[in-house]
Amino acid sequence: MEFKYIIIKKVFYVLFCDGIEHIAEANGRNVTSAGRCRITVVDGEIDVHCFGESLSLGIPSDPVRDAAIIKRGAINAFSSTME
Repeated sequence: MEFKYIIIKKVFYVLFCDGIEHIAEANGRNVTSAGRCRITVVDGEIDVHCFGESLSLGIPSDPVRDAAIIKRGAINAFSSTME
């Protein structure tokens, strides 16, 4: 699946669909990076690939850091649904 995303304060992330602009989702928050991400599951392993930038915010993605933040959150979310 592919999403747009923002990273807030280099810690929190928000995923959202193509129909929403990054600037609308940012809503005045301290966005440190933004772009697009592709999330896949292969052999039970979550993979996150981040790329691009937000034209509406004028902020690039930080692919390696952003992918780690989003992957950590996805693993935590998935793990909590399995308990």
